[in-house]
Amino acid sequence: MRHPGTVLPAVALAVWTAASAPVRSEAGARHAAEDLLAKSMAAYDGLTSYADSGTAAAQSDETVQVGHFRTFLRRPPLSFFFEWGRRVQLSTKRQDDSLSMPGKQEVLWLVNGDLQTYERDGSYAMHKTYPRGTNQPAVLAMAKAGTYDAITLIPSLLFRKAKLVGPLQEIVEISLAGTEPVGGHPCHKLVGIAQSVYPSGAITNVRPITVWIDTQTLLIRKVFTDTPKSYPMNAIARYTWMVDPVPNPKLDDGKFQFTIPDTQQ
Repeated sequence: MRHPGTVLPAVALAVWTAASAPVRSEAGARHAAEDLLAKSMAAYDGLTSYADSGTAAAQSDETVQVGHFRTFLRRPPLSFFFEWGRRVQLSTKRQDDSLSMPGKQEVLWLVNGDLQTYERDGSYAMHKTYPRGTNQPAVLAMAKAGTYDAITLIPSLLFRKAKLVGPLQEIVEISLAGTEPVGGHPCHKLVGIAQSVYPSGAITNVRPITVWIDTQTLLIRKVFTDTPKSYPMNAIARYTWMVDPVPNPKLDDGKFQFTIPDTQQ
C-alpha cells in the first residue's frame, strides 16, 4: 500500500497512467456524444422551417424492404406534411426467388390545427381527419410500424413536446466514435445501445444503434439499428434510415397540401 508522500517509480507511474487513460477516454467519449445529441435536439428546436427526403430500409434474414419519405415543417403558425411510400424493392438470399409487394402510401398533413391522414395499400384506401384538441400525437405513433419508424425518427425531434418515441428517444448508452462522411457530408459518428420500454416497465428490443450527425448543421443524416440481442442466432433485423435535411428552407403553402386520389378511377 502506498503511503502519503511516497513517490512512485517512473516505470510504475507510466503503467498506472496508461491504465487510467482509457477510462478517462471512454468517459470523455460518452460525454461528447451526449453533448452532441443535446445540441442536435436544440438545433431542431430552433428551426422555423424544415424539409427532408430520405429512405428507410428494413432488413430481415430473407428480404430488404425499402420505403421513401419526405417531410416539410413550417412554424409559426404550425404546418406539417409527411409522405411515405413503400416501393417494390425486395431481395432474397436465393437469387432464383422473386417477390413482389403492393405499393403502400401514407400521408399525414397538419394545417390550421387539423391533422389529416391518407393511407393506401393495394386496393385499400382511407382518409381521416383529426381536429385540433384530439390526440394527434397518437396518430403519428400509430404509423410507426407502417413507415419503419420514419414517422417518429425526425418528427420526434421537430415535435418534442408531443413526446413521440422513436429510435433516438430509446438510446440508453451512447459514445463518440470519431467522424465519418454520409453522402459527402462530414458527420459525427455516435455508437451505443437503444432499448424499448413497455408501460409496465419491462425492457425489450435491446439493440446496437449508430447515429451520424452533420458536423455543420448538427442535423441527423443517418441512423442504423442492428439485430436485437434477444433474437435467435443468425437471425437479422436491421433498420437503416438515410436523411437529407434542409434547415430553414422557404416553403410555400403548396408543400402542405395533398389532393386525395379519386378511388373511382
